[in-house]
Amino acid sequence: MANHVKVQEIARLIEQEPFDMAWFSFNLGGGWGSRLTKYKKKGAAQGIFTPGIGNEVSINQVYQKLQNDDFSDIAGFYVAILCFFGDILYEKLDFVEKIPKNSINKVVSAQQCPEKYAEAVDEICHSNYDFIDFIKAAAKLEKTNFDENSAISVYKLQGDDAIYPLLCQMFYQNKGADRISPCLISQLPVQFPIEISNYLSGCHFPVAVSPAVSELKWEENQNGWYLYANYEGDWAVLDVVGVGRVNLSNYALANRLNYLGGGGKSVPYLICWNWVDIVDAYHYFGGDLLVRDLKNDIFNNYWFIFGKNSLLNVKFRDNYINFDKNLQISPNFNPSLISVDKNRAAYLLVDLEGNFIDYCKKKDVFYSDSEIFDWFEIGKMLK
Repeated sequence: MANHVKVQEIARLIEQEPFDMAWFSFNLGGGWGSRLTKYKKKGAAQGIFTPGIGNEVSINQVYQKLQNDDFSDIAGFYVAILCFFGDILYEKLDFVEKIPKNSINKVVSAQQCPEKYAEAVDEICHSNYDFIDFIKAAAKLEKTNFDENSAISVYKLQGDDAIYPLLCQMFYQNKGADRISPCLISQLPVQFPIEISNYLSGCHFPVAVSPAVSELKWEENQNGWYLYANYEGDWAVLDVVGVGRVNLSNYALANRLNYLGGGGKSVPYLICWNWVDIVDAYHYFGGDLLVRDLKNDIFNNYWFIFGKNSLLNVKFRDNYINFDKNLQISPNFNPSLISVDKNRAAYLLVDLEGNFIDYCKKKDVFYSDSEIFDWFEIGKMLK
């Protein structure tokens, strides 16, 4: 078998689109250019797609490993085709008496399977496997050199439709590239949900604050993949996860903010270094704020709303918020309407102005009386 994968042929076989690994190591003439092209070695800058594992890896070896969902040492390109496109591939296999070495690679590359392994291959092709587990195992292979975190982030953002184009990037080798960082797939939508909490939260300064938004959508344009927010009746850029062939999703927000311009008009923001700055920003923008931690990537974010409409869970007793008599807060509702327990206590969801929103459970009140008192002191600064 050839020592490289014919990704175009495999793509047609499983009804997928390959990823175009366009290279940019050009011969500029006159001896200039990369070391790969200036000596006119034909095809040197094109690279190959490696199977990742050799023909010595047998069908039975892969089957036994996968019984325990273990991809270690078997996470090759062709194994991925069997595991994640098996429904399509299985119908195209030719079951024969035997194939050379019973190689798992040959099952896919030649679409041939020994009859005695038909049941095992059937099970492999029709089972459910975790593609992130596969990525982690493939990254440890000696014959791959892709960035594991970049590959995982693309899959998290674009889902199962990104698997084959991702495999093309993961198993690509080029002597001019020490490390391949998989990028997002053009024409595939970003599906990752962004959640914005209405609950007040502490944060690590500095933070980026913008006017509060609620309606969000992902959209790709010629420059990259952007998160848009409905701002003042129009769509404006709030965040970005990729530009060109650069995957930004694992970058901190502080870095991602530098790339918003390619998406058009952006939601304004200020950098705040403390709560006084945030209060000033509240008055500057004239209303509730969206607060975002600058150090977090797109996956580990905690975005929350700060303003008069922000929510927090509190303890209520004897007509006051908080149990500590030195830290009591007068509510902005009629205390007689609140249902209390045998200890004359209740646990409530309120906004930062002290308005009753709903009841909550005792375990949901995680701020101390002094912290709740401080929140309401900050709330007074918003008036």
